[in-house]
Amino acid sequence: MSHHARSGKPPITSNRNILVILTVLFCVVAVVTLFLNAIVIIAICKPSRKGQGPGHARRNGNNTQVVKLLMASMAAADAVVALVIMPLKITEMAHNGEWIFPKSMCKFRSLTSIYLCTVSVYHVMGMAIDRYLAICRPMSYRLLTIKTGCLMAGLFWTIPMVLYIIPIIAKWIIIVRSDTGCGHLRNNFCKAKMHDTYSVASAVLSFYIPFLMIFSLYSKVLLEVRKFHKGHHGTLSKSRSQKNVSLKSNSSGNDSFNDNGQKESNPGRLRKCSGSSSILKKLSNIGKSSSREYRKPSCDLRLNYVGTSSFRKSGLRKKSTKALLTIGLIVITFTVTWLPFSVFKVVFGVSGHTPFPAWIYNLTIWMGYFNSTLNPILFCLHQGIRSSVKKLLFP
Repeated sequence: MSHHARSGKPPITSNRNILVILTVLFCVVAVVTLFLNAIVIIAICKPSRKGQGPGHARRNGNNTQVVKLLMASMAAADAVVALVIMPLKITEMAHNGEWIFPKSMCKFRSLTSIYLCTVSVYHVMGMAIDRYLAICRPMSYRLLTIKTGCLMAGLFWTIPMVLYIIPIIAKWIIIVRSDTGCGHLRNNFCKAKMHDTYSVASAVLSFYIPFLMIFSLYSKVLLEVRKFHKGHHGTLSKSRSQKNVSLKSNSSGNDSFNDNGQKESNPGRLRKCSGSSSILKKLSNIGKSSSREYRKPSCDLRLNYVGTSSFRKSGLRKKSTKALLTIGLIVITFTVTWLPFSVFKVVFGVSGHTPFPAWIYNLTIWMGYFNSTLNPILFCLHQGIRSSVKKLLFP
């Protein structure tokens, strides 16, 4: 048990004014979180006037709707956090740590919080898989459809549910009671504890293994992007050098002859494939050197074609890199906000008590909840979602 519980001190704070401020602050956080996530869900799912809803991906020839669907599904999990979990935690905070609901509600809140956290982790992993396929396996990425996205989202909701149904059936969840400081145990304190071994195993399966996969995929993606940029710069420099060689050869091939048969050089003028009629007339009278001159500009056409192709590829890679940056920020934010609670969960599962004060425990929980507020803001970094939100708010 914590030091605060053994000494009989209030679990959160003894200052009533601070308690009121925190309660009002977190009420605002809950309302803002619910509003932002609802806006993102509506903006993604609402079809535009052109009929480009989530199911319009295949007709447009792009698969960006898959990652949008995953974002909408993750926003739904964040909205549930704001609608169900935050109000229970705020009520507990308003009563300075006293749990006024039945024990079953305490188990429900604890399990649902962890469950929604796991759902979010799996969605972040799905976004990482999407970016990996888009950049490292583009041919496989073309096979993704909106049905595949729906299947992924369904699995990301179902697998965590199976993980947390097991301790409910096995009755591995107990409510840890707090000492009042007078030798009595009080029942109005909500801290659920699972079986020690299963608590550690669930933390590994629901948090640490998915994040190892996420960072492994992002490492491969970043290496591929770095490799592409190096190759792209090398291709541009090679194209420039080939073009300079072609220009020099064309300028040397543009030598003409006067009526006396003497060679005249025009280094300052480059003849084009679509030259004037006078140039074509000379070409018909010159012979081999002239026919050679007429064929050489085709190299410029090939260079222009290569340049256009590489430009298109670089444009596609830039779009993928922007999406990678958005999802990378989501990963970093999720790690910073939920990692402290995951460490706390493992420590509590192994030792059965926590060496940290109660306010640190509450801080780690609210850091995880605050992630639900930040996610819709990060989703709006995606250009398609940002434009949809603007159209929804400012029609």
